[in-house]
Amino acid sequence: MSQLILCIFILLFSKAYMLLIPEAYDARLVSFISLSEGGVWDVSKVRIAGRERKLNGSISILEDLDDEQFSFYAEAYTDREGSGRYKKLPYTMPMTPICKGFNMYLPYFADSAKFGVNIDFPVDHPPCPLPKGTYYLKDILLNTSKWPSLMPRGYMKGVAYFFKNGENAGVVQVTTHVVDRD
Repeated sequence: MSQLILCIFILLFSKAYMLLIPEAYDARLVSFISLSEGGVWDVSKVRIAGRERKLNGSISILEDLDDEQFSFYAEAYTDREGSGRYKKLPYTMPMTPICKGFNMYLPYFADSAKFGVNIDFPVDHPPCPLPKGTYYLKDILLNTSKWPSLMPRGYMKGVAYFFKNGENAGVVQVTTHVVDRD
């Protein structure tokens, strides 16, 4: 009898423990747009194509971006149902010098964008200053393996605000759809 009770306890405990482990998820690109004219880059040639929502095109950085002049901050929003009513999440990235920020956050996308394979910009170790130039994007799919283990499901929108010498230099918005992995 005590063995039966022990087995039931272990079963219940393991089920409760499994509830604490987050489920795996996938993210698909919905949109990638610049919300401002001009600025220090041109993303007008970036497209999301096909059923798999692959990112393709080119991004032009119009001048060298260094930590002394350039900085950015980012905000995150979620819309669980896809109704278009986004709610701001408490996760924000504070104002950060551009090179420091890219070195902190681009490695999360290194598995999605492989240098020399589908991008010609070193995502895993970006140089500083970020060099002026045009960089291609080819068939980039989001790989969430290095993303946070807990992620709200539904539509996620990230908005990055860029500044040059404290003045607005542009805004980029990326929207993804996060779903449980099958």
